[in-house]
Amino acid sequence: GFERIKINAVLIRGQSDENMPELLAFSRRYGAVLRLIEYMPIGIDEYWTQERFVPIDEAQRRLEAAGHRVEPLPDSEKPIGGGPANYWRVTTPAGDSQTVGFVAALTHNFCAGCNRVRLTADGRLRECLSEGGHSSLRDAMRRGEDDAFLLAMIERSLYGKVSGHGFDAATPGGGLAARLPMSSLGG
Repeated sequence: GFERIKINAVLIRGQSDENMPELLAFSRRYGAVLRLIEYMPIGIDEYWTQERFVPIDEAQRRLEAAGHRVEPLPDSEKPIGGGPANYWRVTTPAGDSQTVGFVAALTHNFCAGCNRVRLTADGRLRECLSEGGHSSLRDAMRRGEDDAFLLAMIERSLYGKVSGHGFDAATPGGGLAARLPMSSLGG
C-alpha cells in the first residue's frame, strides 16, 4: 500500500557488492527504487578499510560489464526529494529497466548542495553525518523555550552547515569524523 519505497544498500566489497544484480531484481519486482551507497567510515568501525570500499563509478562499470545499460535519467524523470542520490536508468540484458540511485558520498562529494539535517533520538540536530549535534532541541524544550527560539535553533543548524564532511576515502580508516554509530546519528 505504499506509494514509494526506497531500498538503501551499502556497497561493501566481498559482501553486498556481489549481490547488485539480485538487489536490482528484488527492488524491480516490488516496484522499489534501489539506492546503492558508498560505504562511509562512520562510527568506531575497524571493519571499514579501503579494501572494502566500492566507489560508485566502479559499481556502475561492474553493472555494465555484466550486460546492464546504465544511463543518467533526464531531469524530468528524476524523483522529487530524492536526496543525495544521482538517479540513473539501469536496463538489464533482458530489457527490463528501473530507476536506481547512486549515492557517492566519498568519491563525488555533494556537501555543497546538501539539504539534509537529522534529528537524533536524544533530540540533537545534526547538520552532517560527520559534524554537528551541538544543538539540543530536547534540552531547549525542557527549559520551556518558545517556538520562535526552537525555530531559530533549527535555522542556525540549516544555514550553518559545514562546507564539507570529514571523511577521507583515500586513507584506510582515515578521516573517521563521525565516531558515533549510524543508529545514533539517525541513519
